[in-house]
Amino acid sequence: MSAPQQPPKVEVRRSAKRRRTVSARREGDTVVILLPARLSKAEEAQWVAKMLAKLAFRNAKQQRSQQVRLAAGAKSSAAVPAVAGRFGAAVGRSVGTGDAYPLGVLLARGCLHPHQ
Repeated sequence: MSAPQQPPKVEVRRSAKRRRTVSARREGDTVVILLPARLSKAEEAQWVAKMLAKLAFRNAKQQRSQQVRLAAGAKSSAAVPAVAGRFGAAVGRSVGTGDAYPLGVLLARGCLHPHQ
């Protein structure tokens, strides 16, 4: 059985420049909540609860998607060598917009075949 989870340490930072938005982020083991300075203590308490719930939901969602990726990676790891022979270095890494190659280069390298 797992131990009960401790509530996170919360730090509230108020800013006179911040007018409308409320945001939260993690800094180590502390949750930092950024609020407009004009909010009352009651509004602060509501926003803290809301932002903690939002961060907990986001964290749970990230953990679920990571578990799915790990499970999918375990299933497909046997297929990678078969694909790697055809596409070379492009397999196993993220391809961004800066990694685009002209069609002629791909054909010349043998990555694509004109009549497939």
